[in-house]
Amino acid sequence: MAVDPASFTRAMSRIPCPVTVATTLDAAGRNWGFTASSFSSLSLDPPLVLICLGKAASTHAAFTATGRFMINILAEEHAGVARRFAAAGIDRFGAGDMEPCELGLPGLPDALVRVACSMHGILDGGDHSILVGRVEATHVSHRTPLVYCDRSFAAPRRPRAARESLAARGAPGARAHADPGGPPRSGKESELSCVSLSTRTA
Repeated sequence: MAVDPASFTRAMSRIPCPVTVATTLDAAGRNWGFTASSFSSLSLDPPLVLICLGKAASTHAAFTATGRFMINILAEEHAGVARRFAAAGIDRFGAGDMEPCELGLPGLPDALVRVACSMHGILDGGDHSILVGRVEATHVSHRTPLVYCDRSFAAPRRPRAARESLAARGAPGARAHADPGGPPRSGKESELSCVSLSTRTA
């Protein structure tokens, strides 16, 4: 017997996940993007990653028709970006913080990591589509990652040696961190879980 949806969602919400914003351009040059935590590396040879998108999402048609897309892995200061790209009925690109980056795709200049992909394949994943990307270019910074767990955003605490090493190099995100925290558990974010962060994207 399959687990009931509430138990499954509760279990998945306990698993710390990366927070990403996937972006693409359609044939008319319009920007599309969504927030997702269902992101993972898949293969080294060839270099493949995957990200999942709910089939009911308004961005689904644009992403399943595109030949390339960008995955922006967010840093600790980007919780607002994650919320914006998970919200419905707004201009997600209206803040002007996305710029043309690798492969000419919309990217966050100060992202933790950017992964630019060509579309390798699209797989069925129940109520989601699994977008498999062949990695064509990457950008890496030394910022602290944003993490989603227990329906809240947080930032992992760096070991002292790592903080001192980054500080010596003058790298972004090198400062010491207080106890991780997230947004108040109210409103839209209180309903999210690691498995449903992309599902609830309109």
